[in-house]
Amino acid sequence: MTYDEAVEALQTMFEVPINDEDENFLRIIPRAFEYASNRIYRDMRNLTAVRRTTATFTVSNRELLVPQSVIIVYAVNAVTSAGVRSNLERISVEALDIFWPNPTLNPGLPDKYAIIGNGTLTNPYIVLVMPTPNLAYTAEFIGPVRPPPLSQTNTQTYLSVILPDLHLAACSIFLAGYQRDFQQAVAGYEAQYKELLNDPQLESTQQN
Repeated sequence: MTYDEAVEALQTMFEVPINDEDENFLRIIPRAFEYASNRIYRDMRNLTAVRRTTATFTVSNRELLVPQSVIIVYAVNAVTSAGVRSNLERISVEALDIFWPNPTLNPGLPDKYAIIGNGTLTNPYIVLVMPTPNLAYTAEFIGPVRPPPLSQTNTQTYLSVILPDLHLAACSIFLAGYQRDFQQAVAGYEAQYKELLNDPQLESTQQN
């Protein structure tokens, strides 16, 4: 199911004419897809893949933003230009500041890291490393990554192709608010969503 097919299906289900430019409906569609994607990935954590997400260390800067797509940092690697991978040891922020109080001294290949909050919504976490990088090494973040939701620019997702019925059910729970129906419709779509949720969970256990 593509983005256009999903929108058309929801328009049909919620009796929004296909050729009608309903601004309220169009505004709520991206939020419905976000809700569906986030809820399904939270309910089915086995779908959230652990991946390598890369960034680049800045020379003479011990701070590096954790990529926004990384939900939890399991590990951090520093990779040299020759492709040699070095796994960094995680320590506390306090220990890093004690062991490396002056980040300008003796730069080199990072060996240890700590995580601290950044205070922004786009990149909420920063890794602090020691030694401070002397070269623009590649940073590998190992951890679960949540894929972006269905959108006009992201026209197909795993959920929309492999689990289209579950994705539509989750969207419908959110869109019941668009129709100001917070009781009967929400209860019906919620029950359908929970029933459909059991099928892919059962399938996933058969892989083991």
